[in-house]
Amino acid sequence: MRLVTSLFIAFALVVSVVLDSDQAIASATGCDNRQYSSASAPIEPNALYQEITLPYGYLCHLMHNNGTVISEQKAAYTASAGIYAPLVKDVCNWRIDFVYYDKKGDEFLRDEGETVSDCKKGASRNIDKKKTLPTQGTACAELMIDGERRFMQCHPFG
Repeated sequence: MRLVTSLFIAFALVVSVVLDSDQAIASATGCDNRQYSSASAPIEPNALYQEITLPYGYLCHLMHNNGTVISEQKAAYTASAGIYAPLVKDVCNWRIDFVYYDKKGDEFLRDEGETVSDCKKGASRNIDKKKTLPTQGTACAELMIDGERRFMQCHPFG
């Protein structure tokens, strides 16, 4: 079920870019559901089961680039769409950052998104402005919740 959900989200992102983009020299799209913190969404235990942890959802990231010139980036988060979706909490106090790492893995630039205090099952951010980076490396979308990185999805560039 996770694979189907990931493929659907990736397809939706690709279609949205193909329909509204007139030049795409190179592009990359991917989705990830691995969490990077211990802050999970537990279900309260009762007499029938112990506490279990559910994945929050998926972060998908799309990027168009020509070498070190990135012309567009989109990132979208959605709560898990499986049978557990009604049990997954909304995300509150979130933002999506676009972060750039050099080939050694050192962060050299962070384009911090606006923090949104509203609570919801999904979040997104788009940048359609060209950005020329000083070196080759990796571009990542990071979902931050309460100032802590929860999800990260990356693509090499350059």
